[in-house]
Amino acid sequence: MRAAWLGIFAAATLTLAAHPLLAQDKGKTAAAEFFETVELSTPEGDLSFEDAWIIAQHIEVSDADIDDSWLPSERYEELVSESLDDIVANVQRVIEGERLEGGDVSTERISLIRRVMYMNTRARMKLAVKGDREARGILIRDSNKIVSSAVINNPRITDHEVENIAAMRTVADEVLRLIALNRTWARSYSIIHNLARNPRTPIPTVINILPRIRTKDLKNLSLNRNVSEAVRRQALRLAGVRSGE
Repeated sequence: MRAAWLGIFAAATLTLAAHPLLAQDKGKTAAAEFFETVELSTPEGDLSFEDAWIIAQHIEVSDADIDDSWLPSERYEELVSESLDDIVANVQRVIEGERLEGGDVSTERISLIRRVMYMNTRARMKLAVKGDREARGILIRDSNKIVSSAVINNPRITDHEVENIAAMRTVADEVLRLIALNRTWARSYSIIHNLARNPRTPIPTVINILPRIRTKDLKNLSLNRNVSEAVRRQALRLAGVRSGE
């Protein structure tokens, strides 16, 4: 299996080097590092050359730019192997999540989702920290919390992406908690406001955010039936204190 994959890797690397869209050395290096360091097997056998080539076009971060300190070694045990049924369910979860958040999902997008999600969990985690915006948009909805958390540790992720993720109701609560703990993102009002309004955000996280929410938005939040009663009560209490009520 490994020998077969090395043949695919060599062919993909040659193709990458010749492709005009991937002419920059850094982009080629990032893709080559990815192929060289992960086992790209699927429940149906080794990844095909076509799949490898398409995935390669969505890799943009070199290993030198990645800080792995966010993931303790003991948590690698959570990157468990999956059955074909697990993978099919995960693919459907991502597709339905994209439909819920953004409407129709194109045939091309569904094809990319399937290619990405059929990789094993370790390969998906690696792609999450090395991938481009398209790859990040898929893997943020991964059912494996390590994979989805890896997305927000991708050094290329933008504040705009994080703002959108903070509003998503189809991501793991762990991802939303980690966003709230990031000092840089916590200084963005639009991000913390989205977290406060998102029913997926853990209640203790929202309670800690509420003192930073504007009074007008606290009053609106106290009437929002999509969030928990505990959040509505605390929002109403804080708004009342500020208003002298």
